[in-house]
Amino acid sequence: VSIGLLVNGTSIATDAFEQNTVSRTVNEWIEPFGDHTVIDSTLDADVVEVVLAGPDADGPDLPDAAELAEQLSDALDRDVTVDLRIRLEIRQTSGG
Repeated sequence: VSIGLLVNGTSIATDAFEQNTVSRTVNEWIEPFGDHTVIDSTLDADVVEVVLAGPDADGPDLPDAAELAEQLSDALDRDVTVDLRIRLEIRQTSGG
């Protein structure tokens, strides 16, 4: 029983460390794209799902999933696949 608890505890700690690494890497990667914000990022085995909100998805300054996959693979020291979703966000401001 003790060995099972030790292995489970180690797995939970590793999962938490890797999720923290994913969150940090995604936030660093998105910094140059000031009009985009991270809604969510999750790691499930070797797949990282990232959901962003931002302006027109056809714009020239679109975040690149391949670049993120490379950065995450380096940070996690293994190959990962990125599933990137960008939700259109329209902002309006007015004064009066």
